[in-house]
Amino acid sequence: MSQPRLLHVRTTPDARTDSIEERLADHYDVSVRVPAQDGQANRSVCELLARHFSVPVDNVIIIRGSKAPKKIIALYGV
Repeated sequence: MSQPRLLHVRTTPDARTDSIEERLADHYDVSVRVPAQDGQANRSVCELLARHFSVPVDNVIIIRGSKAPKKIIALYGV
């Protein structure tokens, strides 16, 4: 696999709508409707980013911050 694109993501679980907003280059605010319980919000964030960047969800990996609102996420195949 090639080098991943690293994204700095600030997440908001339990939001009104699912959304992605680019703040700066490779810095995003991601809101998801599901709560932060049992990894549900993390899965939803990965699925939303996969759709946004048109990559398989398996190519979206949380590198750091799986239990925190600020995450570093690797995207492969972009």
